[in-house]
Amino acid sequence: MAAFADAASGAMQRARSEALMALNLASRADQGTMLMKARLALGEIELKSDNRTAGRKCLEALVKDADQGGFGLISREARERLTLSRGQAAISQMQSKKT
Repeated sequence: MAAFADAASGAMQRARSEALMALNLASRADQGTMLMKARLALGEIELKSDNRTAGRKCLEALVKDADQGGFGLISREARERLTLSRGQAAISQMQSKKT
């Protein structure tokens, strides 16, 4: 997915736009796996951008929906990204307290 490449290169606005387009396309096509992957991409991009709260909410909802829909791999990937996000937030908090 182009959104991941854009996010990796730091083009967060373009990455977000690509992920939203994929999400819209997947929901119109009603393809479960594609839709779940697009939601995963959007959540991850939001976590890496200035909208971490939205990213966490997106991934938390995805975990719930993926579990209910039998998408175990997607659920696990979303949980991993949430765990990493919480760890990074804790590190950032500790660093800001030191300064």
